[in-house]
Amino acid sequence: MKKYLSILMILTILLVGCSTTDSSSNSDDSLKGEYLELVKQVEEFNHQYGGNYALPLSPDYPILHVYLANPPLETMSPDMVIHYGLSKEELRPHFQDEAFIKSYEESTGRIIYGYYEGDMIAELSYYPQKHGEVSSKDVWVIDGRDIPYKVMNVEGEKLIITGINLEKGGYRIEYHISDLFGEDEAKELTRFFLKEIN
Repeated sequence: MKKYLSILMILTILLVGCSTTDSSSNSDDSLKGEYLELVKQVEEFNHQYGGNYALPLSPDYPILHVYLANPPLETMSPDMVIHYGLSKEELRPHFQDEAFIKSYEESTGRIIYGYYEGDMIAELSYYPQKHGEVSSKDVWVIDGRDIPYKVMNVEGEKLIITGINLEKGGYRIEYHISDLFGEDEAKELTRFFLKEIN
């Protein structure tokens, strides 16, 4: 009897383990499905401009906005900026107005996605022309790699600035620190970006 109970327990553990793996895989697939067109566009930027354009899809922080910044010279590849939030709500009213969109694209850059309402926690910017890493004595050690970061206060808001250098350009990350998103979360999101970008 004990032998049968042991076998039954092992089978139950195996089944639970398999279903957990499947649900996490399904969650990744649904995340990619939600941003499928956006992912395709970013892949196209690599063919069009060269470089290391990437779209890290966080399971915890939705994308609110993506745009290609207007380069200072037409011959230069554009920077790409991605805003992440704690949650994603409705599309901002201004970003449904054609006159506003035209003005925004002339002054700032080409809108690729959004801008959706939500508390922004991170701005990830890819610079094809330069490196993203900052110079600082403060360093996070993430998976054996030193990642310098700076803590700044801008108009009463606490920011953490860090970056990642690549062969072609680099990424700069600006975190907006609050009670809901602290320094530990910023470090963990940097760990996620490192895995997704490299």
